[in-house]
Amino acid sequence: MKLGKSYLSFVLAVGFVLSGNWKESRARQVKLGVLLPWSGSWPLAQRMAEVIPRTIEDINRNKSLLGNNNLTFVWRDTRNQASQGLWAMVDLWKNENLLVDAFIGPVFSVICEPCGLLAERLNLPMISWGCSSQRLSNKNLYPTFARTKTYGRTNLLNTSRAMASVLRHFKWKRVSLFHSSESVWTDLALKMNSELERSDIKANKLMFSPFLPQTYDCLLKDAREKARVFILLCYMKQVKQIIMAAKNLNMTNGDYVFVTSDFTMDTTHSNLSALEYYHAHSDVLDGIIDVSVNLADNVEFQLNAQAIERAMQTPGSAFYSNETRVHEVSHFFAYAADAITLYALALNDTLAQGGNITDGRHIAKNMFGKTFNGLSGVVSIDDNGDRIPFYELRNLNNNSFIKIASILTSGLQVVEDRKVVWFGGQKEVPLDEPVCGFNNEHCDDSSKLDKKLWIAIPIVSLVLVLAMIVILLSYKRRNKIRSLSSVLIRYEDIDMIGCIGTDNKGTSSIMHSLVDFSTRSDRSSLHVPSESYAFIGRYKNRQVYVRKLALQNLNLNHQIVKELFQVQRILHVNINPILGVCMTTPNMCIVSEACSRGSLLDILSNEDIKLDLTFKMSFATDIASGMKALHASDIRYHGSLTSSNCLIDRTWGCRIGDYGLRHLRTQEKKFEGNYASPEYKVILWTAPEHILERKQGFFTGSQAGDVYSYGIILNEVFTRKEPFAQLRTLVSIQEIVRRILSSEKPNCLRPPTNNDICEKLIHRCWEGDPSTRPQFSSIKNTLRKLNGGRSHRLVDTMLRKMEIYSNNLEELVEERTRQLEAEKARTDELLFEMLPRPVAEQLKAGKSVQAECFDQVTVFFSDIVGFTQLASSSTAFEVVTFLNDLYTYFDNIIHHYDVYKVETIGDAYMVVSGLPERNLDRHAGQIATMALHLLCDIRLFKIRHRPDTHPEMRIGIHSGPCVAGVVGVKKPRYDIFGDTVNVASRMESNGVPNRIHISKECRQVLMNLGGYHIERRGEIELKGKGRVITYFLNGKDNFNKTRPDHLELLLSSGKTFGECGRKG
Repeated sequence: MKLGKSYLSFVLAVGFVLSGNWKESRARQVKLGVLLPWSGSWPLAQRMAEVIPRTIEDINRNKSLLGNNNLTFVWRDTRNQASQGLWAMVDLWKNENLLVDAFIGPVFSVICEPCGLLAERLNLPMISWGCSSQRLSNKNLYPTFARTKTYGRTNLLNTSRAMASVLRHFKWKRVSLFHSSESVWTDLALKMNSELERSDIKANKLMFSPFLPQTYDCLLKDAREKARVFILLCYMKQVKQIIMAAKNLNMTNGDYVFVTSDFTMDTTHSNLSALEYYHAHSDVLDGIIDVSVNLADNVEFQLNAQAIERAMQTPGSAFYSNETRVHEVSHFFAYAADAITLYALALNDTLAQGGNITDGRHIAKNMFGKTFNGLSGVVSIDDNGDRIPFYELRNLNNNSFIKIASILTSGLQVVEDRKVVWFGGQKEVPLDEPVCGFNNEHCDDSSKLDKKLWIAIPIVSLVLVLAMIVILLSYKRRNKIRSLSSVLIRYEDIDMIGCIGTDNKGTSSIMHSLVDFSTRSDRSSLHVPSESYAFIGRYKNRQVYVRKLALQNLNLNHQIVKELFQVQRILHVNINPILGVCMTTPNMCIVSEACSRGSLLDILSNEDIKLDLTFKMSFATDIASGMKALHASDIRYHGSLTSSNCLIDRTWGCRIGDYGLRHLRTQEKKFEGNYASPEYKVILWTAPEHILERKQGFFTGSQAGDVYSYGIILNEVFTRKEPFAQLRTLVSIQEIVRRILSSEKPNCLRPPTNNDICEKLIHRCWEGDPSTRPQFSSIKNTLRKLNGGRSHRLVDTMLRKMEIYSNNLEELVEERTRQLEAEKARTDELLFEMLPRPVAEQLKAGKSVQAECFDQVTVFFSDIVGFTQLASSSTAFEVVTFLNDLYTYFDNIIHHYDVYKVETIGDAYMVVSGLPERNLDRHAGQIATMALHLLCDIRLFKIRHRPDTHPEMRIGIHSGPCVAGVVGVKKPRYDIFGDTVNVASRMESNGVPNRIHISKECRQVLMNLGGYHIERRGEIELKGKGRVITYFLNGKDNFNKTRPDHLELLLSSGKTFGECGRKG
């Protein structure tokens, strides 16, 4: 299947023009490393990946494009994880069998950012068909990166201008701008607000946090007093919540408008397709208008989507997946095809200019500024490697989005006969304000008032004022209660995952309870009491850390309520959010977000974790940033800063925890002088001016005291030792505290330092005079200077470590793979010895083996003549050794024939041919030849404990139908059943020593095959069959045995194969 004529028309034209300008002297395979999200939270590749080999096939078919060079590809699964994506990229680059020349993908920004940095180091092009991060547009950091997918929320200026064009089209001059506090939406809101001001459109900007318990009713009530047009800059989940809140407030009756951006593309974190998501929520969302980047949806696009869907549902295709049977093909397939085409065009230009296939920067320069017709429409790449977006206006109605207009720089180009259907089925364009205005400012009542009315006005006004005061006070009270409900948590809503106990050092082990998090540390050092003090739970689909309060009852006064609001308002990346508190007796507790890597003290105490200077400087900077924000908030100071409440999240960012709520904490049971308790250990981080107050159980502190505590932590980070660790081996903590308080300036007792980098800063932080200690803003500047003015990025450190360890990792993976393959081969070999290979393969695949009927098989039975007498005159060990030697000897012989050994019972040996794989009439010939082979070679076998005795055997063979199947669950056995088995057994028991006794049915099959020497025996009596005619098999024409030594022995004796069989 070709990917469409218009799609490749530009490629063919350019290839034809350039084909005469260059010619590779040596053709080669250009290998693309494709990074696909095949598994993980969003297995997008399972709904579109087949487009990759098809696009490459179409490009290779056009020899005028890349000359004699051909594109090939290998792929790896990123699993939607940054670490896996980096590993996949390194594997594609370092593997000697791969050695890719360029990378196609990945799709997610969290993977693109580190991988793009690595691609720059490797000087290899990387073309993504996703990734919305604005950082990737920085060509100083990502000079070899480009992308064919564009998002409205990251093209700030163009999206803002498109939104302004829509508002001007509908003549709306007043709007409310709702936006999420996430950076991607905050940046867009700021730019859009600025652009709307230039268009003389008044915007009321409101921000909300999607990470906190949120009620949108209050926001909507306030906002609808100023505007009727609401621009929602947030993800799909928040859009739905806002619309549902508006419906409860009767704001979906057609008087109000809700405009979104990028709404049609926002299914990134759901396995539902966009259309399925709309169907599931159409009753709420019908009436939305959306400003988004244009998506190709023509006939050619649909035909290609259908072809890819059929291919991915076809077993044996390169990317066979059942995912497309449940969901339609993702539109991302078009952007992936365009990414490969963009690379091919840029490589074509590079080679025409005399460039090199391995010169990633040269190829990237030829990608920038490129324009061509792709599967997703017209693709234009700007100088930053980003695709230039084209916008359109869509309307969600009747479970689907309908394109209303294309958004051009000159305005909207409306599709003919298309009109927006607003909320409530309204056809007329809603106004941006009431007819008389929000305050009735547009209506003029010029009627004359009666004198009595003038007298009544003051009275009515007074009554209204009093009523308004009462209403206002009541509203304030209700609003306070409503706001308070957002920080109060019901204990029943928390699902406990695991309790946190304490170790022998008085520290709690939190990491064992982080069930769903990365468990890279095995202990935590939160200094807490041991009796069921805390646990890890789940609240509103978030992992939370629940710290119980040692209170029997609580006086919820004004100060505590005020502090609850203060901690909820703090939003900073380096401050761990407190989600709320539970006031239900006896389960009063504080609920905060859980950090998967535990505390900073955990990391520093774990010797398995190696921390270089970049990690240490990053931790120091994060703590300083968080404390700077905390000091600037209403909380003012921490008061109990230690390395145990500096928490490490999954991205190795450091967050400040255990802050605020001082009046709530002071109601807990005060310290009673137990110097061995974990609470007393916290004093080692406490500034000297606050130690006496802390010893008396008061929760006090200051900003200067926090700086002192930060100095202790900074020394911990660089020495990886707890404060006064060496001195604590000699004296008690109580004695150390006494020495700190009794020491005189400037020789105050402090922990020893051995760090040249931050030693001066550490000493400044724990100065005895609080007024001389620096502020955290000054500390951050000092840290920046110590790092040469650079930011402390852990991603750069991780990339450097990957380069250092990549060779070792490759060897380790190869060695482990070899071991695994060898172990698997041994397991398979053992399994195939126990069961037929086809049956074993079915069991390995998890399939049940059904009993199967076979029309024609041949069954062989034999036993040892005189075995009973031999066994009675031998020990049990000698009998077992004899049978093992004999049947091992037989097994080596039958290995050369198309037969299956069914079982051995005592001296009986049972073999069958014609199952489990049918072999036409060959089954009788295989058994007959095998029987001749066994009969001759048994004369060469010697019994260990009786070397002068040669065993003799009796053989019976019969051909006919049977049923075969696996019997049992424990020690399963593949066995055969039917009358054919019984007759073969009777043929053996009625046979003659050293002769092969065959039935009439077997003889008929052998005669059809030809070449076998058969002698009529005559009629014999068979149990259950009466008198039947049977035969002896004496030999075969031109028989050559598999083992040469056996053949030489027969030839040297002058015996024919038949004579050997007849003798004895």
